[in-house]
Amino acid sequence: LVSLIHAGVTMPVHSDLTRAAEAAVDELFPANVAFLQELVRQPSPLGDVRGAQELLFHRLAQIGLDAFIEEVNLETIAAHPAFAPVPWSSAGQPNVWGVLRGTGDGPSLVLNGHMDVVPPGPTDRWAYGPWSGTITGDRLYGRGAYDMKGGLVAGLLALQAITSASLPLRGSVIFESVIEEECSGNGMLAQRLRTGPVDGTIILEPTG
Repeated sequence: LVSLIHAGVTMPVHSDLTRAAEAAVDELFPANVAFLQELVRQPSPLGDVRGAQELLFHRLAQIGLDAFIEEVNLETIAAHPAFAPVPWSSAGQPNVWGVLRGTGDGPSLVLNGHMDVVPPGPTDRWAYGPWSGTITGDRLYGRGAYDMKGGLVAGLLALQAITSASLPLRGSVIFESVIEEECSGNGMLAQRLRTGPVDGTIILEPTG
């Protein structure tokens, strides 16, 4: 991911700064695993994503991005042909995004993922609690650890490594965490309309 983002910087891909960013990934990895545990421990099923989104918002600001948090107003997107009518309100359920600004003379890139997760189902079927974030061996357990809080944190780790290595970006990188991917797509629609056109997108979804 660092190498893909690096396509918009001002120097050759195999530069000393790129290697420094890759080394920063290794150095920052444990702290980002700990943050993933924190995110997993914050339930975020449909209608209950604010707590997890606020954690992410503060994390974006902490690593140096211009961070934003904004509720999705369905009335503002209802006329769009991609809008999915739903029988619930999105009040209190914000999208979160942050911008790592470039110099302005390169392509823009979005790293996008979703914070909502499917319900955990019968909790007695879980070897570890669905909101435990338990690590056993090389596995982290909990609802959303794979789909897709792990993907969100992977994007955060890449951005943090770039800022740590002081990579000079030509184009801006926009990090987005949207709501309602599991059920409507309205969070993504609202975010695309809010952020505007970009040159490229990496969906951080690990499931393909």
